[in-house]
Amino acid sequence: MTKSLETSNAVASSHLREMATSAVQRYHAQCFWFRSPQANIETVGDVMLVIQRLRQHGDVKAWKTAREIEGCL
Repeated sequence: MTKSLETSNAVASSHLREMATSAVQRYHAQCFWFRSPQANIETVGDVMLVIQRLRQHGDVKAWKTAREIEGCL
């Protein structure tokens, strides 16, 4: 993740938001137990947090999903 802190508050594209939301819903029990699966993902920072959690707590499929999302940043 090479995005700077300045861009972390930028609004994420609708495609990124959809990908991140889908990942949160798919890996909720494994990686996102602390948040509601319906919580809004709005900013690049939110997307970066999703990527981080997928990598910290996910399996190989979650890591691949994180890589796909990061590739769209």
